[in-house]
Amino acid sequence: MEEKKRYTFLINGGIGKELCATSMFRKLKEKEPDAQITTISGYPEVYLNNPNVHRNLHFNTSYVFEDYIVGSDYRTGDPYSFREYFEKKKHLNELYPKAYRFDWENDNIYPEVYISQNEKENAEKFIAASDKPIITLQITGGNQAQQHPNKDPKQLTNRDTLFDMGERIVEILTQNNFNVLQISLPHEKKIQGANAPSMPFRHYMALAPFTAGHIGIDSSFMHVMAAFKDQPSLIFWGNTNTKNLGYPHMMNVHREACPAPMCGRPNVGLIDVVPEGGWQCPHGNVCRSWTDEEVTKHVTAFIKKIREDAVENSPHKEEIKRKTEEIKDDSQNKESLDEDKKHICKHKGGTKECSCSRTKK
Repeated sequence: MEEKKRYTFLINGGIGKELCATSMFRKLKEKEPDAQITTISGYPEVYLNNPNVHRNLHFNTSYVFEDYIVGSDYRTGDPYSFREYFEKKKHLNELYPKAYRFDWENDNIYPEVYISQNEKENAEKFIAASDKPIITLQITGGNQAQQHPNKDPKQLTNRDTLFDMGERIVEILTQNNFNVLQISLPHEKKIQGANAPSMPFRHYMALAPFTAGHIGIDSSFMHVMAAFKDQPSLIFWGNTNTKNLGYPHMMNVHREACPAPMCGRPNVGLIDVVPEGGWQCPHGNVCRSWTDEEVTKHVTAFIKKIREDAVENSPHKEEIKRKTEEIKDDSQNKESLDEDKKHICKHKGGTKECSCSRTKK
């Protein structure tokens, strides 16, 4: 009997980049169903339960060379280094296969996350314990704890949002009856009014399909949310580019004030320096200098979309539409309708487990 083709992939980068590799694994299994895929990475938790991954290993796994690399088709690569990427012509996930020496590209850029039944049950309990729908929020990306333990990560990259912007987002969300779950590392500054529990990133991942939505930046949790396309997301873009890293179903916004929006610099994985050192923005980092008015506009529009989608997917959709017809000239009834539209069932519009009074009618 012919042996199955064994692939071993060394995946370097942060959580988001490693998660993006799942799009390549899916395509490879479509083309070679009998292929055995072994991953070696720094964040193996992102590949847990993935049926396309045969063996899921950490960099520090003992005897990894002797037991997994030798005798397999060992591949490593970096999609950041491709011209189509740094010239902003193609998505990172399109180029992943080419970076790993395949002669084909990805036609489906969306990554995959597989949640176990136990993770699902724990996530539902977490959501049910909240008195309001939860929106996740990530304002900084990357693991800067080792290099900058005493420096606020907001100062490090132009994809991060400034802390006061995060405070404004939380203020708007709480005023609109949402609870906020801040995705952050233990050393990062916490936003007052947001819940920032110290728990493994995998636990946050399991919550993604059960929240009301996500607001963030180009970072790890954006890619997690992309795996659940039904989930709404608002992404504030700075120096990185939606063509390279974004997902078209999300609400992607950037500042028009920058003369070179989403420039992609400093380039990742490439030498991008000037005589003074690392490349510095000549426009004063205006891409991340969001005004209160801009933040309010985008977050309010996002909330409106969540509520409209909740009404559309609600088992009470016809009742709400009927009320809409009845109250055209009745301001007293309109107030009641507005309350219905504000309501978002924590269990996705009403399942039998939902404790919401509206679902018991």
